Amino acid sequence: MTKEEFEQIKDAFKKEEFRKMFANYVNEVNDPKNRAIYESEITQMEKDRGVDITFVHPVPGYVIKTSVDGKQKAFINICQNDNVGKPSSKPATQQGTSGADWSVPYIQAAPKIDLDKNRNRCLVYDVVFHPDTLFLARENNAFRKFVNDTALMAVEDNYNVKLDRRNLKFPKMKFKGAQQATVIRRKRTDMSDVKDPDELFDIPNYPYEPLAENPSPIVTKVKEEPTQTYTTPHYILNHRKEVDMHEFSYAPDAKMYAATPTELILKIDLPLIKSALDMNLDVCERSLLLVTEGTAKYKLEVKLPWPVDEDAGTAKFDKSTKQLHITLPVKRKPLGPAVDPSHEDSGVESDHNPPKSSSDEDTSDNTFPSESGVVVEETLRTSPFLDPDAHYSFPSYTLNPCERSLAAVLDTPKVDSTSLKYRLIPQGVHLCFVSLGSGFFPINYTFCIKVMGGEFNPGSLNVDISEDNVVVKLIVLCHDTLDACHFLIGPQPDSLTEKFTMFPSVVSAKCDAKPQVIFLLFYFYFDCGY
Repeated sequence: MTKEEFEQIKDAFKKEEFRKMFANYVNEVNDPKNRAIYESEITQMEKDRGVDITFVHPVPGYVIKTSVDGKQKAFINICQNDNVGKPSSKPATQQGTSGADWSVPYIQAAPKIDLDKNRNRCLVYDVVFHPDTLFLARENNAFRKFVNDTALMAVEDNYNVKLDRRNLKFPKMKFKGAQQATVIRRKRTDMSDVKDPDELFDIPNYPYEPLAENPSPIVTKVKEEPTQTYTTPHYILNHRKEVDMHEFSYAPDAKMYAATPTELILKIDLPLIKSALDMNLDVCERSLLLVTEGTAKYKLEVKLPWPVDEDAGTAKFDKSTKQLHITLPVKRKPLGPAVDPSHEDSGVESDHNPPKSSSDEDTSDNTFPSESGVVVEETLRTSPFLDPDAHYSFPSYTLNPCERSLAAVLDTPKVDSTSLKYRLIPQGVHLCFVSLGSGFFPINYTFCIKVMGGEFNPGSLNVDISEDNVVVKLIVLCHDTLDACHFLIGPQPDSLTEKFTMFPSVVSAKCDAKPQVIFLLFYFYFDCGY
């Protein structure tokens, strides 16, 4: 339907005359006498085309309430009609136990969209059996379970959906939605007595083609489901991070490039839950457990990718969408220097506080003395920072200089955040971590960087791990007499290569330097003799 057609129908319903005509049409269509005439005419037309059709009107039986794919509420109407085949059985023996193999024919109708009592959309399926089948189901509970399993299996196999079998409900109703007839079509055997098709009405785009042969019925074997009490609901885990407009920049240390989220948003579909009183939610720093009792039994255990503050989270159940929204703030612990037991008795002390910004004060206290630097480097080099039994690789990297800061982007995807270790060395930092490759094979990496042409602020160190890379950010103060900073980069402190980087502030300072032009004005005085 186009937008113009919708507007035309909308305008037509505003007229009282059209509403009366439409109401008369609906009453005429729903009149049983007119329906019988319509079905007889359709039957005769199909008979002339060589096809026998039978209208199967479902007679209400009982209703099964469940959910489809863990997202939407669904109802299955177990109906009856005499045109469906009768159930039959034959003796059989399985694993030394004698019993009977039952054959229960059924007819299915296409799913319909309806509304539940809360005016929310739901799906309705009709499965029609013979009246004798429903009689046996009323008399025997085991046979009733067999009929229910047959109906559920028929819906799942024919419409490629997954029904919740552990939370089946049987509401006090005989039928859900409007009753619609299903058509059974069979090819006629006396085709020689049929009139010439050219004499029939030429119906364009007729939806049905005559059957080539009478198809055999589809046999559905009932599968035995494992006996489990709880159903695992469908859920979505989103990472959310708030970024202001002024933070959208190309700087390597911009907040929009940070990989650690601010909050974790968990949306859980609970289509059969009526209220939050049936839920038991337990949140830990690295995991979440949800158990529901009462109207439906759900159980969900999720391992969280980031540590969260379990005391500051919020949860809200939306009754209209049947979704539980859980918001968990992510803990962002600051990076501190790694504690090494070998440092306790080394007798070496160093000041890791950030240098003061005032240019009038002496900044010599914030640097490492040359004598102690040798001792510290030797102590760290001999400490068990790297596993001697593991093989370490040096990652490919890119240096992104910014004003007063440097970001080293390491091309190492899928890094385990728990494996990150680092240690401070004189004028630099040494890192090691583990990355999971394409085959989930762990790869050990090591990366070391030292600042030579400036001052390094240890307190400004920030390591950000994302899905694609690792970003090492640090603040570097270059000397005024230098045009750029020199860095030593390599896998370990004793195997470094010198790198040269020009900072944007230095480049802009050079570009802003303009030559001074001095204009000299000379005034001449002429004495004209007056």
